[in-house]
Amino acid sequence: SEKTFIMLTVLALTVSFSSNVIAAPNKPKKIKPPVTAEEIANIEKALPKKAIAKPARPRRILVFNRTEGYYHTAIQCGAKALELMGKKTGAFEVVVSEDMSAFTAKNLKQFDAVCFNSTTNLVFEDQSHRKALMNFVKGGKGIIGIHGATDCFKTWPEAAEMICGTFDSHPWTKNGTWAFKVDELSHKLTKPFNPEGFKLADEIYRHKPLGLRERCRVLVSLDMSDDNTRNAKGVLPTDNDIPVSWVRPFGKGRVFYTGFGHNHNIFWNEPILAHILAGVQYAIGDLEIDDAVPQPNTLTDAEKKAGWKLLFDGKTAENFNTDSDKIKCKIADGAMTIRPGDKKTGNINFAGTYRNFDLKLDFKLTKGANSGIIYLIGKNAKDAFEYQIIDDEKYKNSNRSIGDNRLLASLYDMIPAKNKMTNPIGQWNQARIVVNGKHIEHWLNGIKVLQFDRGSEEFKTHLAASKYKNSKDYGKIEKGGILLQGYGNEVSYRNIKIRELK
Repeated sequence: SEKTFIMLTVLALTVSFSSNVIAAPNKPKKIKPPVTAEEIANIEKALPKKAIAKPARPRRILVFNRTEGYYHTAIQCGAKALELMGKKTGAFEVVVSEDMSAFTAKNLKQFDAVCFNSTTNLVFEDQSHRKALMNFVKGGKGIIGIHGATDCFKTWPEAAEMICGTFDSHPWTKNGTWAFKVDELSHKLTKPFNPEGFKLADEIYRHKPLGLRERCRVLVSLDMSDDNTRNAKGVLPTDNDIPVSWVRPFGKGRVFYTGFGHNHNIFWNEPILAHILAGVQYAIGDLEIDDAVPQPNTLTDAEKKAGWKLLFDGKTAENFNTDSDKIKCKIADGAMTIRPGDKKTGNINFAGTYRNFDLKLDFKLTKGANSGIIYLIGKNAKDAFEYQIIDDEKYKNSNRSIGDNRLLASLYDMIPAKNKMTNPIGQWNQARIVVNGKHIEHWLNGIKVLQFDRGSEEFKTHLAASKYKNSKDYGKIEKGGILLQGYGNEVSYRNIKIRELK
């Protein structure tokens, strides 16, 4: 009937309209703004004047700009900076691509390194591409990662391990100015930076998993002792070590990564361009550097030059006065571990006495453990200072009443530690004690958590409220011994090093 015809016609039009909505055009492609003439001029002005090392032969780099996720608008600036850098220094030639077909064994033969230039969400679904890239780097070629390069390989563990981590978050946003420290002062790749550290506005990543230093040689990291950097929105209590630039050998090849590069002006920052050039020349095989991952219980050349002395080699306790009948101490896997017992297990005493010193060591707690570093010991260790080493959560939640001045890194029963950033129980943390005349500092994981001057009014106030208030000798020893406290709990120590201060 006519009525039925009209209804069918309306239904057909509705279905047709709905189909057009479902089959909407694809989203527009990412806008990739070209590098402006002004940006090119800025880059050219900041470029290094010459190569750091003479190329052994003509070098070629594949600069890969493809993104499957977030698109960094600085990608074009980074590619242009590398192109102009290669031309000006004569160190290498650049070929730019976004095509995954570049990752074939045949095509990669022409290159000395692949640069992942803020690539994001790359998964390498084609297994042949994965094999070609792994054979490339393991066979002796280089990988260069700039900023977003670690926001890839989330379904490819081997590649994530190659570049040493994957993006987790970035509390340190592009609009903030953050503090950086140079971890390797005498390294060829860090020479362009101020050895005392520097500040810079850029977006910096947190990576997972933690413990990146155990797999890479970290060159630059965030300075978490800086208030602004430590208190950025979204910073976690475990963010005490945020590596930014690193190198590592991988197979017969080399990997260089830098987290700098979100903001456009990073690519006309002279020290960073010089840093990148050195990293590129290392990756392509022309610049020889120390890329070995520092091992526990060793000293770097910079530490030796600064006067540090290694007290524990990971094998023997020759720099300690230990009594095996009293101390249940095990030396294994590069660590000195005080093992639990029914009673107090005794103390591990350092050989010798010290007046003014800088002491560093790593410690690892087990759940509920209690220990301490007791220093400036005279006739009675009970009158000496103690850097408290303890499982905070265990003692906070216990039935006993315990003040903040008896928690981790505090001056025991005297002064609480503040601004603490710690790794979880079962992971290594670093303690540091500095004694310089009357001035004393406690550090935890590179952050100063307390300081005081012996004899000051503040010190006297804390003393009057402490268990030491009736002691005649507390805090008065100018030169004394040091010990690691055995308290019936399992606690491990390593990387024990000290330098005496004039």
